[in-house]
Amino acid sequence: MSNLIRTALIPTHLKFVVGSSPLIASAFVFGMFFKKAPGSAGTLALNSSPIIYGVLFATAGDIAFLNRMAITFGIILLAMYILTHMKPLDGPKEMPAREGFEAVSNDPVIIRLGTGIIGLTVLLYMLFW
Repeated sequence: MSNLIRTALIPTHLKFVVGSSPLIASAFVFGMFFKKAPGSAGTLALNSSPIIYGVLFATAGDIAFLNRMAITFGIILLAMYILTHMKPLDGPKEMPAREGFEAVSNDPVIIRLGTGIIGLTVLLYMLFW
């Protein structure tokens, strides 16, 4: 039974979880090119992606994994496009700028911590890859 779980069930469920990742990519790409996209378009992508992928997963199991992801991505982009043209924002949304905020810090403690994190990441890759 454990071999069945390891070889059949777990990869199937992982594909379903990973299959909902087109929502992140579609919301990001769409937001880059359509500045008047409302927030509800992102909510639509967030809520519809697992449903679309799940329906494809259940009904069209013979379609390859990446093809299902591409179909989900395309359907979400189309839905976001339609929603944006139905209810566009009046103008592009501007990011607020903080006065007196310095994004780069030359504090030696921060530099040491950042270097340590990068070094630890490289070490873990070298050990476990």
